[in-house]
Amino acid sequence: MRPGPPRRPPPDLDPARPDVVASVRSGEWSSWVRRQEAARGPLHCIWCSRSGTARKVRQGSALYLVAEGELQARCAVAAVRACSDGWVCLYRRTGPLERVTLDCPVRPVRGMRYRWWPRDLEVPFRPPEAGCVPERP
Repeated sequence: MRPGPPRRPPPDLDPARPDVVASVRSGEWSSWVRRQEAARGPLHCIWCSRSGTARKVRQGSALYLVAEGELQARCAVAAVRACSDGWVCLYRRTGPLERVTLDCPVRPVRGMRYRWWPRDLEVPFRPPEAGCVPERP
């Protein structure tokens, strides 16, 4: 069974600047990263949501991205803007994503969730070795 959010947040989660988790659809991660890293200008929108969790995100929070069954990246939220019809847009500074992961699988989340693991469990992302194809579950 894949780990999911527990009932209590980790002790290092700052309620004034909560870190959040969102999922990119399976199979879309590579194209999503290319679009993000090709963006120009000092800031660009990385995520839009109508969830109540997104309304609590502040500048300095971290947005974690889950795709293909694991944590893939983290980025600092540089700005938060309320858009029309209740949408909230999170912006990050232009540049490469900070690639981090956990040593265990992470199931996708619906909408946005607060980070449920302690930050000290994060490790640098290691892409699969060339020529090594991971087995499908």
